[in-house]
Amino acid sequence: ATIWNELEDEGVTIWLSQSSDGGATWSAPQRLASANHSPTQPKLVATQQGFLALWTENTPSGKSVLAWYVFK
Repeated sequence: ATIWNELEDEGVTIWLSQSSDGGATWSAPQRLASANHSPTQPKLVATQQGFLALWTENTPSGKSVLAWYVFK
């Protein structure tokens, strides 16, 4: 699996893609965070149950918070 941030017309977004064959092919990218939350610093952690994707994003009040997505 891989996670990355991408600069688009509306701002930065966070994307995820997975491979089940050692990286020969990859799934279609899945957007995890939209630009309206100003996501940054994506990280990917392997766990015993699968993967944990982490990133920071801003709340409407401007506070920076940790966001995450768990997947297998």
